Amino acid sequence: MITQERSAPPIAKNTKPDYTPWPCLVDRLGLFLVAVTTFILAYSWLVPVIPILVFLAIWTPFLIVYRQTFLLKPTKETIIPLIFIGYILFSLFWSDIKTHTLIYGLEYLATFFIMLIISRIVSIRALVLGLSIGCFAVLVFRYTAFFINFVAWSKNQVGFFAELATFTSMMSLFVHNTSKKQKFIFGMLPLLLGVIALIFSKSASSVLSLVVVLAFCFLMTLIGKLPRDGRTIMVMLSLIVALSLGFSVAVLGIDPESGVLALFGKDSTLTGRTDLWEAGIRSTLENNPIVGFGYNAFWLPDRYEVNILLDEFGMKNYFHFHSMFIQVFVELGGIGLALLVFMLLKSLFSVFSRFIQIGTTVESIFFIGITLMFLVRSFVEVDYYGPFNICTILFYMTQVWPAPASSTTTLTPQASVSEKTNDASKAVT
Repeated sequence: MITQERSAPPIAKNTKPDYTPWPCLVDRLGLFLVAVTTFILAYSWLVPVIPILVFLAIWTPFLIVYRQTFLLKPTKETIIPLIFIGYILFSLFWSDIKTHTLIYGLEYLATFFIMLIISRIVSIRALVLGLSIGCFAVLVFRYTAFFINFVAWSKNQVGFFAELATFTSMMSLFVHNTSKKQKFIFGMLPLLLGVIALIFSKSASSVLSLVVVLAFCFLMTLIGKLPRDGRTIMVMLSLIVALSLGFSVAVLGIDPESGVLALFGKDSTLTGRTDLWEAGIRSTLENNPIVGFGYNAFWLPDRYEVNILLDEFGMKNYFHFHSMFIQVFVELGGIGLALLVFMLLKSLFSVFSRFIQIGTTVESIFFIGITLMFLVRSFVEVDYYGPFNICTILFYMTQVWPAPASSTTTLTPQASVSEKTNDASKAVT
């Protein structure tokens, strides 16, 4: 048996249900498949094609297994992401590398479809535990390979998986219906390795974004104990304060002498990032400010601006702008940037609306954390812009994860849930 039931929330009379009864994999199978997916996508660049075929082979058969339920069924939550991906594909008409734009665009669309399958058949319990142990395996392999000079990773790559391992392992400690042994395997071990890897990575973006995520998640956990009206007020106040602080930092700037940047080995240019951003913005404004250069089509070897940037930063081939916003603006122009910002705002609205509705659960806190993680990292990293990437899968999950009303049980140590219904309605204990 590979399926367990998802329990639907109670539906008031004279209202239409907002819950789609998607099938749900048994947690052990879902957990295993999520962990394998995390690992093979992290190292898909080592071996061409084969890891991607394995990734597709893992999830596409469920379209046949659950053929009575169309797992790729479009919903209102998928409209904006599909518009953004459609615009990516449409950019091939003005792209200088049409084959690259088309191929990578189709791969990006395929990643989105696989994300839909995962989000609709994997429970939140299996997702969190699978990510935790998957990131643990990624880091173990990375450091093992590092000592034998097999794999060379940048500190930002290590930092991201260390950050994700730390966050998901902490969430695993609160997943309902897990034994002490499971908490140790899925919680304590990945947490210990994640923290150690994060320290040694010296990745400022990962450390700072994790601090923001943990602080906000802790605050939301406390707010979640309030009545629904109280949650609404406190969430609005928290967001206003956070936005005010962010705006103040942006306007006043960060003093290089304060020691914050120096702590991570950064100078006032963020090790050249600001120069890179300026060059990308200037080049786009002078050439294609509305529609950009096309998806995956800027870094041409014969482009004058590219050669200058590669020489300046000592690179011989493909590079990126170390900012999701700048990267999208350069490749997709102002239209693409507007769509990206709208998606981020939609994600924030979705996860906080879910939190206000259901209170503190593993699901609500997890997706708040993931959304804030990518929002903060978007300023200095390019995480969810490429195909066959665990970041891309998680980012779009924040927008389409089914049934916000399905997690109706609030945080309580006395919660009693049947072992047969380990789904998105699980509360944390």
